[in-house]
Amino acid sequence: MCDGISVWVREMSRPEGERSPTVLAHELDRMHRMADVFETWVAAPQLREAQGMASLILAAALDNARKRGPGDLAASRPQLAAWMRRMCAWPSVRATALP
Repeated sequence: MCDGISVWVREMSRPEGERSPTVLAHELDRMHRMADVFETWVAAPQLREAQGMASLILAAALDNARKRGPGDLAASRPQLAAWMRRMCAWPSVRATALP
């Protein structure tokens, strides 16, 4: 998911005539597939219980997609959206969130 978001953001930063619609569509599809997977995975102990690296990476990826990428990938995924709201309450996430 992080790779897909990064590639999408980089591709969108190119001049409009140089962007690849194929790359953009592929990365958008990949982001949505991964968000669907994480919709069920957020109940896993690694993401639910501890403030660990897996949670922080997923929160950063979702925040990046919402602020610089194609939009809020959690919006249509209620479990992922609820998980992200809990993550956003953590001081470490608030302190390092994208402006």
